[in-house]
Amino acid sequence: MVKICDTTIYPEESDARYSNYFASFGFPLSPFQKYAIEAIVEGNHVLITAHTGSGKTLPAEFAIQHFVGGGKRVIYTSPIKALSNQKYYEFSKKYPHISFGLLTGDIKTNPEADVLIMTTEILMNALFRKDVCGSSGAPGAETGINFQMDIDTELGCVVFDEVHYINDADRGQVWEKTILMLPPHIQMVMLSATIDAPERFAEWCERGVSGGKQVYLASTSHRVVPLTHYGFLTVSENLFKGMKDKVLEKDLRDNTNRLITLRTDRGQYMESGYKDLKRILGVFEDRDVFLKRKAVLNNLALLLRDREMLPAIAFVFSRKNVEMCSQEITVPLLEFDSKVAYTVARECEQIVRKLPNFREYLELPEYQTLVALLEKGIGIHHSGMIPILREIVELMISKKYIKLLFATESFAIGLDCPIKTAIFTSLTKYDGSGERYLLSHEYTQMAGRAGRRGIDTIGHVIHCNNLFSLPSSSEYNTMLCGSPQKLVSKFRISYSVILGYLGKSEEPVSLN
Repeated sequence: MVKICDTTIYPEESDARYSNYFASFGFPLSPFQKYAIEAIVEGNHVLITAHTGSGKTLPAEFAIQHFVGGGKRVIYTSPIKALSNQKYYEFSKKYPHISFGLLTGDIKTNPEADVLIMTTEILMNALFRKDVCGSSGAPGAETGINFQMDIDTELGCVVFDEVHYINDADRGQVWEKTILMLPPHIQMVMLSATIDAPERFAEWCERGVSGGKQVYLASTSHRVVPLTHYGFLTVSENLFKGMKDKVLEKDLRDNTNRLITLRTDRGQYMESGYKDLKRILGVFEDRDVFLKRKAVLNNLALLLRDREMLPAIAFVFSRKNVEMCSQEITVPLLEFDSKVAYTVARECEQIVRKLPNFREYLELPEYQTLVALLEKGIGIHHSGMIPILREIVELMISKKYIKLLFATESFAIGLDCPIKTAIFTSLTKYDGSGERYLLSHEYTQMAGRAGRRGIDTIGHVIHCNNLFSLPSSSEYNTMLCGSPQKLVSKFRISYSVILGYLGKSEEPVSLN
């Protein structure tokens, strides 16, 4: 039976019992973190649902140390290659006494390591080979997705980062199949964004994986760094030349080139802010006022710089536009005494020189363009980038060299990016069949990047309302304040699934 943990308080008797584990961190833990550690120590599964930046990775790191210390290996899965890469470098640096390996399909590093970091598809394929061929080291061509591990005897735990991806329309079935195929003795640590009715998912996990292990549900809706959401409109001074209506001029000046609150840090939707935006946009339409994206982005960048609201990430829902937006920024973003402009080119070259054919990379136009952007404190990130260039950007983010990052939605998925402000250049995206508004959980995932724990007391989320049509007030309210996503099974029966389960069965199976 699922254990639903009261994450507002942790029992004193349990605190005393597990105090040695908690004390190893050197700082006070949240109740949900303590429950998660208890579950791991007691040999159970744990599902952690929490907002970005709340510390839900801590139990996963504890699990890595706990199982490796006990002579077992750990598999850490993530939904995207970029997150796998970042976790590999982050953990390798943080725990030098533990060996880490990376498998993404593109990259295969140290596949015999204590902890293997990989995309979930690679683990699913390994489990399928194990069930069909009798071992995880199934014979076959050596590829970037194969690794040698006796899953039944060597593997102690699987960490599923961003497990709410189980709700993804196209890839969700990968998580379902993987969880169902795991041997029953292997513990699971599942990290998720906030979801609707998480107890139902926990119950499914408990039913789907036999072995008598309990699932601890450690959920918290508390956000360590609260967010305030704003609209932003900007206008050229030319609009005011010759304007005789002083009341209108005052209204425009009061509501442009400043932040208009749409949702407070307490979660309240501000209808008054929406009306201000709608009224000013109506004036723009009546007077045929239109600003190019370059002017909007630079005016906002100037405001953020002057109000000390950098670093920031701007979400752009197109790879091409990510690169175009980055080229449009002309406002100086780096501090007056910053040395980044003079050192970043040398640091980038040192990274590339690790490659055997580094000279070819140094001559690439993409490399030279990226370095020129980084020298101005600007970065770009999308899945179409050459892997080494994407790696450079992620490293420069960790070094806090980047003041303004333009990125696609994929960057919101778990990547650790210490930023103060999140910017939306649009509130619609193409989903394969047409343009639609962002769903509430998609918006929340991206907005949640803002606010640095231990640094900021509040995070900022800004909409560039000059650049897109204003949604209705109800649509805006739903997007900003809607409920967490509901999980719906995406499981589909296929020949590979049938073969996998036939291979897993201990009894003869009749197909008649």
